Amino acid sequence: MHLQHPLALILVAAILCTAGCGGSSGTPAAPVVKAPTVTLSPSALKLAVGAPLTLSWSSSDSTSCQVSEGLSPSLAVTGSTVIQHAAGGIYNYTVTCSGPGGVATSTARIVVPMTVLPTSYENKNSIPFDATAVPTVRALGIAKTLADEQDSVDRSVAFGDFFQEGRYSAFVMVGRFANLYGTGWSDVPGVGYFLGQDASGQWVDRSAELFKSTADRMGCISPSFTAVADFNNDRRPDIYIACTGLDFAIPGATPEQNQAAGRSFQVVYLSQADGSYRSQRVEEANPLYGHKAVALDINGDGNTDIVTSDFIDPAQPNGCGAPYVLLGRGDGSFQRDYSYIDRDAVRTLMPMCGFFDVDVVPVDGRLDLMIGGLTRVGLDQGSWGVLWIKGRPGGFDHASALIMPMPLDPASQSQYQFPLDILYDAASAGFYMKTTASGGYGTQWAILRFDRSGVLAGIIDQWLNTGVGQSPQFKPSSAMPGYLEAYSGGCAADLSRGDCGRRIRM
Repeated sequence: MHLQHPLALILVAAILCTAGCGGSSGTPAAPVVKAPTVTLSPSALKLAVGAPLTLSWSSSDSTSCQVSEGLSPSLAVTGSTVIQHAAGGIYNYTVTCSGPGGVATSTARIVVPMTVLPTSYENKNSIPFDATAVPTVRALGIAKTLADEQDSVDRSVAFGDFFQEGRYSAFVMVGRFANLYGTGWSDVPGVGYFLGQDASGQWVDRSAELFKSTADRMGCISPSFTAVADFNNDRRPDIYIACTGLDFAIPGATPEQNQAAGRSFQVVYLSQADGSYRSQRVEEANPLYGHKAVALDINGDGNTDIVTSDFIDPAQPNGCGAPYVLLGRGDGSFQRDYSYIDRDAVRTLMPMCGFFDVDVVPVDGRLDLMIGGLTRVGLDQGSWGVLWIKGRPGGFDHASALIMPMPLDPASQSQYQFPLDILYDAASAGFYMKTTASGGYGTQWAILRFDRSGVLAGIIDQWLNTGVGQSPQFKPSSAMPGYLEAYSGGCAADLSRGDCGRRIRM
């Protein structure tokens, strides 16, 4: 037997080992580097203004983390932080964690519903929202709920976070015409609509999300103005409608019949526990001619009350109404109270029963009552004016009452009538009133300014009412401080037309 040389065997083994024999020679394998992960866990996805929100996060295979939205710029890889939101809105938080293996993110979307402010004045004039010129539902192409619908009533518009989604939405009421008297005017109760803005800013109908039935949507024949406040203490906005009945004289009817037809039950659209809304009568008796109403807590019991005006009071010898208070019970119901406003004193200063406008305006820390209408007997110059009664804790100081007479329209030489809207601007210490005058030159709109003592300081702007894009009310602009902008649900599809496209420098 022939034996191979040992050296040859060693060489063959060395050659074969190049195919994978182990050993300490060669380049070692690189370690595996894992990509980081992170999970962001908020304590709630929706919560009220001021409520604490805890953002917790945990990560792996990372060396540092950062949280967006102005929080601490550098945080531990696992931890939590507590946030309190000072204002409603939609807040998007992102945690970004970095490590040798890359970057990982986790996000959370938090909804903080917009706050309902204590008074209807604030809920109209202090909301940081400028899209308050809304096309009518017919201009938007929204299908009718009932076949006899007409179009939006411009003064029925209201704004609030009705959907509780951290942004404002709108409410309008549509008139209806059943041809009961052959006039063409609304003659049966109207229908409410809730509108929201889509991603492009277009107003769309979202009524089906908040109304369970057509019955829940029914309002009154003539919605004059709305007052937004929280009437049932659930932190959601409710809508009080100041209503009249027929806003025209029935052909062939007696004055008594027309008075009765002009009165109406007032309506409140009240938020429900399941998130929906339902309309209901404010009172089951005593209909009134409610041309305007405002909301505030007049007696400090934590419940929101109403100051409203009744143009007609059949119980009075001269049939003359006067403003009075509806005390809120905190559940959306009310009780009449005549103790806070001296109606006899008001009637003495305004004996013509012309109580068309009532506002409660914040002035120097007070809530002052302002009543617009006929202030002296007859229709001579100076008969239209505003009765200004300063507020005091728990009511109003009637001894301080004074009349702010309305001026003449320079174009028509007719007197400006009662204001449709009154604002007070602390920066300029002035009252701004939207009003109208009728004469041979047509109907003139105007913004009047009175100083803090109640003296006319000038006509800020005036223009002919063309009937296109009407805006009976204005609000201070958030985007352009020092300007007034339209607050109306009666605009044309083109929001640049008429009053709806008008900005007025204060």
